Amino acid sequence: MFSHFERKEDLLLDRLPDAVDIVRAAVRERAADTSPVEALHQVALALAAERHPLSGLIGDVEPFSRTLIWAVESVQRRLAGGDLADIAAMHRERLNEAFDAVAHGLSR
Repeated sequence: MFSHFERKEDLLLDRLPDAVDIVRAAVRERAADTSPVEALHQVALALAAERHPLSGLIGDVEPFSRTLIWAVESVQRRLAGGDLADIAAMHRERLNEAFDAVAHGLSR
C-alpha cells in the first residue's frame, strides 16, 4: 500500500487535490459577469456530464463509494443497480436545486 500512497488516508482522499484545483480554477477563471456560485454550478454540471470520477457517476464507483459514510442519493441509487442515465438526470436536477438554493437562498 505505502509504495502507492504516502498515507493510508490517501486511499480515500487521493482526488482531493484535483477537487481543490477544479474549484479554485472555476472561481478564479470565471467570466466577470459570472458569480462564484454560478461558476461552481457550471463546473459541477460539467463534471457530471463527462462522468468525471469526482461526480460519482463513473461505472466503477462502487468500491470507493461503499467506504464513504456520506454517500449521496446518486451513489445509493447506483449501488442499488439503478439505470445510470436516470441517475445522471436526477443528479443534474439535484445539482441545479442545490446551486439554486445557494444562489437565491433556501426560502425558495
